[in-house]
Amino acid sequence: MKEFQNLKISIDKDSFDSFSEYISTISNLWVRDSEKEDGVTRFTDEKMYCYNFISDDEEVASLWLSEKDTNNLYVSNIVPIKSNQLTIDEYNKILKLFCDHILSKAQKKFDFKLDISKDNIELEDLLTDSSAKSLRAFSALANKSTGRSHPLDQKRWFEFIRLTFYSEVKISPELLEKYLIEDGWDQNTALDLACDYEYSIDLLSAVR
Repeated sequence: MKEFQNLKISIDKDSFDSFSEYISTISNLWVRDSEKEDGVTRFTDEKMYCYNFISDDEEVASLWLSEKDTNNLYVSNIVPIKSNQLTIDEYNKILKLFCDHILSKAQKKFDFKLDISKDNIELEDLLTDSSAKSLRAFSALANKSTGRSHPLDQKRWFEFIRLTFYSEVKISPELLEKYLIEDGWDQNTALDLACDYEYSIDLLSAVR
């Protein structure tokens, strides 16, 4: 499943301001926007820094670096300027360009550690191997127009729920819905199955 990537920068808090100022000087493709910063930071005590990404001589998106906790900054959002929203691929591409254009060069001057999440998550990252295998079997073999109404489909669906309930690793309903949609289910049926999954797990937890 495609995912919006997260980026964390572990750096000494005393270096936040000097680091943020320095990276604004590295490339003319990333322009610090102090006006946007002023409009946001007056409502919070957290450090926040805004950089507008330039492509083809136009501002495309604003990348926000925010204070996560002591000695950590993170990219809290990338907000489109030209369009209404960014696709996952567009978002991750801009994040990668920020790493390549800016952070890789800043590492020559500042001591910090980068932690970036994966852009693609497998079921095995969210479930045990047996639960993931069971869900894949259900999704591959089920009649996607009828959900889990067929007895054999229902049996496979219940087996997935059983395996997941008794494991310590459980996929969220939101990610389950996303997986099903990416695997060819229509949005309404995927939502119904995700809601059924959430209800079933809660019910089993209540009567356990």
